[in-house]
Amino acid sequence: MKKILLSICTLFIAVGNIVSQETIHPANVNLAKRKISNQITKLATNNAAFKVALTSGVCNDTVRYQELKEAAIYTGTNTGYAGETAAGNLRSCSMGYKVPAGGAVVIQGIELYSGVSNTAVPTSTVNTKAYVYSVDAQMKPLVKIDSASVVLTTTIKRYYAMFSSPKTYTANFAVAFQAQGSATDVIIFIYNSAQTSTSTVNNYGEGLSYRRFGTGVWNTSNALFTGTNDFEYIVSPIVSHAFSVDYTQSSNLLCPSTQLSLTNASTGTELFESPFFNLSRFGKRWNIPTTTLPQDSIYNWNLGNLTQSVTPNASYIVASSAGTSFDTLTVVKLNHSFDYCYQQEIKSYTISVCTGVNALTSSELMVYPNPSNGIITLNNMPYNSTIELINILGESIYKEKVATDSKSIDFSSIAKGNYYLKMTSNEGKITVKKLNFN
Repeated sequence: MKKILLSICTLFIAVGNIVSQETIHPANVNLAKRKISNQITKLATNNAAFKVALTSGVCNDTVRYQELKEAAIYTGTNTGYAGETAAGNLRSCSMGYKVPAGGAVVIQGIELYSGVSNTAVPTSTVNTKAYVYSVDAQMKPLVKIDSASVVLTTTIKRYYAMFSSPKTYTANFAVAFQAQGSATDVIIFIYNSAQTSTSTVNNYGEGLSYRRFGTGVWNTSNALFTGTNDFEYIVSPIVSHAFSVDYTQSSNLLCPSTQLSLTNASTGTELFESPFFNLSRFGKRWNIPTTTLPQDSIYNWNLGNLTQSVTPNASYIVASSAGTSFDTLTVVKLNHSFDYCYQQEIKSYTISVCTGVNALTSSELMVYPNPSNGIITLNNMPYNSTIELINILGESIYKEKVATDSKSIDFSSIAKGNYYLKMTSNEGKITVKKLNFN
């Protein structure tokens, strides 16, 4: 153990008095082995890698939320601490994860950062179980939901307890692990340096992690250790998340210099808004500069007017020349393990030469009957559209702004013949229908 863990005195100085049930040491494990800034630079510049990234819209990720906080926020030495149990089968620890409303997390298994103490144990391996718990409003574990087994050795490293089949959770949960062997087995729990004090540089404790001794109650780090310590145990879910990218256009046939509106219709994106499951939202949560972590890279539009946008929805005035153009929506999932996947949806629209009343026709506006005796009904009108009736000489003989999406109009008093009904939306989009009154 002396080769693995540093002097116990060092930690007594750092964190104060420790409860008697557990021995705790700074560990020789580096929670920031990946240089975050280099990884993000790679994400931003490695175009070729991005283009061959997973495009199915399915992300696989080990959500190392507590490690990421240590690496991205803490300015000291990013070294985890090791808790050595006195009786392995009577000790357990947990880490909570919040699922946004409407989201669903598929967990393939649980990753633990752990190992077996070789100072006072009869064996070099310990059978261990990893669990998923339901939680209360404070993220304290309540009831075991699922479990998987893993065997730990004397090497401190990442171990994986995999479920026989994926498990889906739609509510907040905690992942935990506990030794299952003899009471003399000693396993090591690794956790970060989080604190709750606002006067320190590592003030990113959130009360998400709990520790239990024997069959007693679950306690936070603040309850177990003096001071402002709020350590978070390194036990993480291995998740899969599927999403599908789609969007709708206000029209696919437009006049020059009219507005095109694009509405994001992607599904399965609820987790993207969570700092637990998306790196850009993690950056927002902890006010990390964009030079260190991306903050808005979820919805990425490449618009037909050669501009880009990172907002969920987009709109712009189309070009002034005729032709076909394309809009591309790329939805990016940036994972805590710095893998990333994306999916794209590309749609086209046509700019027609629109002059006078010979403007585009559209199936969006419904006018019936046509031909008619002059009494017509209009449906599918955008709110606050302007309706105008134009004769074959191009003269406007009727004009009205309509606040509803449908209206009946009586034109039976005007001369029989051909007319044009022009509808201009509040955004400036023009739709023209040719009418015949008989």
